[in-house]
Amino acid sequence: YFSTMGIPLLAGRDLAVSDRPGTPRVAVVSENFSRHFFPGQVAIGRQVTLKGRNPVQIEIVGVVKDVSYEGLRDGSPRMMYFASAQEQEPRPYVTFELRSTIDSAVLARAVQAEIRGFDGTIPIAQLKTLARQVDDSLAQERLLAVLSGFFSLIAVFLAIVSLYGLLTYTATPRPNDL
Repeated sequence: YFSTMGIPLLAGRDLAVSDRPGTPRVAVVSENFSRHFFPGQVAIGRQVTLKGRNPVQIEIVGVVKDVSYEGLRDGSPRMMYFASAQEQEPRPYVTFELRSTIDSAVLARAVQAEIRGFDGTIPIAQLKTLARQVDDSLAQERLLAVLSGFFSLIAVFLAIVSLYGLLTYTATPRPNDL
């Protein structure tokens, strides 16, 4: 995941195929997570407990660079990344990240065909390129820029009409001036 997304590993190791059921639970954390929960300390090798119905002990095996998930203007959240093979309960959804040099439309069709060939009942909710996700996250800013430009043009038009009216009024001879 990290190499596909271009997220550098800063310390420790990445999640591996060897992190499977029956082995100690492991996680990779973000820099922000490490700074917040272990200030001035090394996070690698530390144990954290996930509380819930079944509390789980997890060992931190790596630290990765912070990234934004919700949008480019949002800060980086404190993140923990888990080995999906070690999950105790099935997830209601799965996300795949792919990096390829072929056209994204061709890749999307191939991925959909492969998933349908594996299990035709699996719903495919979204297929998006990273560029599309960035565009989507900037939609509000883009709308604000377009509206600001539109209202700026209206303001310039009103200023021109007002200036024309003022010049016409002052340049028009009045009966008292004759």
